[in-house]
Amino acid sequence: LTYMIFWMTRNSRLIRGELEEKIHTTVTKGYVYGVAVLAFVAVAREGLETVLFLTAFAVQDFAATLVGMVVGVGIVMGLSFLMMRGIYRLDIRRFFKYTSVLLLIFSAGLFGYGVHELMEAAEHSGVEIGPLAAHAYDVNPADSASIFHEKGVVGSILKALVGYDGNPEWLRVIVYLGYWAVVGGYLVRSYRSMETLPVSVKDSSKVVSGAASPRKSPL
Repeated sequence: LTYMIFWMTRNSRLIRGELEEKIHTTVTKGYVYGVAVLAFVAVAREGLETVLFLTAFAVQDFAATLVGMVVGVGIVMGLSFLMMRGIYRLDIRRFFKYTSVLLLIFSAGLFGYGVHELMEAAEHSGVEIGPLAAHAYDVNPADSASIFHEKGVVGSILKALVGYDGNPEWLRVIVYLGYWAVVGGYLVRSYRSMETLPVSVKDSSKVVSGAASPRKSPL
């Protein structure tokens, strides 16, 4: 996820123009089936991953997994319809920017959770971590059934998505904040430098896109 953040930050300015140029070149050379096969393989790969992912959850709770799957398919169909109606207005650079922030939230949570699991494994092995293993704070309600508890309805969802923890260890907090400082700082500097670039450089994707667009036939 971290590498994906860096890649999206570096390529967000030119990705749209490059994609449209390459697709136009491929189509004009008669390699339409190649584009179709590429799209099919990409969708099939993601579909296979989704099936494997949902199968693991279906074994634990089939009804809840089925409901989530139906809701997810409905959301995807709605978003696909909106994109097909307004895809020409989609700002790829801005889309990558917001997606990078979302990936940053997910990856920071995963990083912190990984540190937590390593600390537990170390303690089970008899390794003393010291003060860093102490809880930095505890905001969990006394009743674990509360929706705001990390094991409650809302808390468990936040824990799965962004690595929420109501009573994290000091080491986890330090690592989490450090990840945000390093990767988040890189994102801020990168996007600020993009805003200060000349217009001709920032809009180069549009220039390439316009140059690559097919001409209308006089017929």
